[in-house]
Amino acid sequence: MNESIDDLRVHAQAGDRDAQVRLGVRYATGDGIQQNFEEAVSWFRNAAERGDIVAAYNLGVAYVAGEGVTKDPELAAHWFTLAAQAGYPAALFNLGNVYRDGCGVPRNPAYALLLFQQAAAAGNVNAQYNLAHMFFHGIGTAKDAGAAFYWWRMAAEAGDAEAAFEIAAMYDSGIGVDENLSEAHRWYEIAATRGHPEAIEVLAKWNENEQP
Repeated sequence: MNESIDDLRVHAQAGDRDAQVRLGVRYATGDGIQQNFEEAVSWFRNAAERGDIVAAYNLGVAYVAGEGVTKDPELAAHWFTLAAQAGYPAALFNLGNVYRDGCGVPRNPAYALLLFQQAAAAGNVNAQYNLAHMFFHGIGTAKDAGAAFYWWRMAAEAGDAEAAFEIAAMYDSGIGVDENLSEAHRWYEIAATRGHPEAIEVLAKWNENEQP
């Protein structure tokens, strides 16, 4: 059960960083209190400026979305960097996107690849997907379909529908892995059950062709 807002505010005002983050989240989500992004940002900033990495990450998200603050890619990159330096996987992923796209920082695909690798190794599924994409297309690195298959498989096994579709397509085409139509069909079905529209379309055509 959620602690009361009044109790949380008492702890936050006393300087409890964890309470400040939790209060910020409650304001950001409107959980038990009227949603107020400005208040959320204020509490996140209090905690972030005293070294809380989750608060720093949340501040970065706020500056990306422009919620409670004016959108500012440079400040988003700043706060993501602080959280990423402490090894926070979601921040590593977001900072990877920042350097891949050049948002608020000079574009640096090779550094983005490194950040995605760190986040992927820590289990961040979105980073696993992006890392595979970069290996497959040779962004920030030489093309490596085998590495792409490995990381898409990791993301697919964690429940990512798009990664499941990519695995199916690789088995279907024999790129990055030996061609295996049985495995391709299995992964198209997995992607389809997760709502992937292209997988559903592929299976429909596949089943049509199998009709006597």
